[in-house]
Amino acid sequence: TTWHNRQLEATQAVAERERDQATAIADSMVRFFRSPDPGADGAAVTAAELLERSFADLQRDTHLAPETRQRLLAALIDSHLGLGLYARAAEIGEYALAVSLQHPDRTADFPLLQGRLAAAYLADGRILQAIEHFELAVNEARRRYGPDHPETLLAQTGLVGGWHQAGRLQDAIRLAKE
Repeated sequence: TTWHNRQLEATQAVAERERDQATAIADSMVRFFRSPDPGADGAAVTAAELLERSFADLQRDTHLAPETRQRLLAALIDSHLGLGLYARAAEIGEYALAVSLQHPDRTADFPLLQGRLAAAYLADGRILQAIEHFELAVNEARRRYGPDHPETLLAQTGLVGGWHQAGRLQDAIRLAKE
């Protein structure tokens, strides 16, 4: 029937978008790790250098879909955080958020980026900025996904940590119990 055909077409379109995103991410990852100097010793390249080159590539690549770019930027933020490069993680988070706001209709991962930026601020000791962004991430994740979605819960956990570090223990305890 017509309804079934429309459902099938919609499902197929989603599957194709997800396939294209996975392919773009895989292609980007391979490009990120490819040496600009094939004669250089790859063992001498540091993780920080790879991350910087990857970020520069992402900034230049205008062909990536906004959703794919957001996912890759979130991964770069997480990687910088994992290496203890907190200030750089925050800079990339600020860039990622600014880029995502250029595509408000295609910013599916806005709470993800907002939460990653907040985590970078918190790790960098910028507690008030972290709290502000965690609050935005929590509110947006609740609105988009509902109260029990993993992104909502992750943002709430970050907000609890931020409030705890800021000495807002009652707020932290109240939210942690939700």
